[in-house]
Amino acid sequence: MIRLLKRKWWVTFIQGILLVIFSIYIFMNPVAILASISFWVGLVVLISGSIGIIAWFMAPKEERENINLFLSIITAIVGIVMLTHIFTMMKLVTVVFGAWMVMAGLAVLYSGWGAKKEHSLGWGAVITGLLAALGGLAMILNFSAGAIGISTWLGISVLFTGVAIILLGLIKKRVINAVRGAAADLK
Repeated sequence: MIRLLKRKWWVTFIQGILLVIFSIYIFMNPVAILASISFWVGLVVLISGSIGIIAWFMAPKEERENINLFLSIITAIVGIVMLTHIFTMMKLVTVVFGAWMVMAGLAVLYSGWGAKKEHSLGWGAVITGLLAALGGLAMILNFSAGAIGISTWLGISVLFTGVAIILLGLIKKRVINAVRGAAADLK
């Protein structure tokens, strides 16, 4: 078992390093990352609609519902439109993400405004919420800001995940060495 654990710690470590490298790529290529996200969303929508159409034809006649076929056809068409108009899809993704940031920022601002009477940290929430809402508004109004914002959030997530996995690999190695040492002491 120790041999199995030892063999695998370095795999975990390398996976973490690859995620850190990927996060650097994400930070350096925000428009390409946004285009990739838009492409994959369009592909998922197209596949979803296509599966619905296939499922309708495979179902027994008495179980077929025409509304499901209609919705599946519309979904597949929307997927095709998304894939053939990637720039429009990229803008849509930035607008949706920006709107989410505005709403989340306003919610934090509102909570902070109520908490500032009880604790001075409420002002931190007010300022953070205001900055998030303004950042979201910038993403909605400026395509470049949207691409950079989405890529930054994604890049930070990938970076933190990579660092955590590197640390996990190092911890696994340390545990293996400790178990090996304890096993040697027992002999």
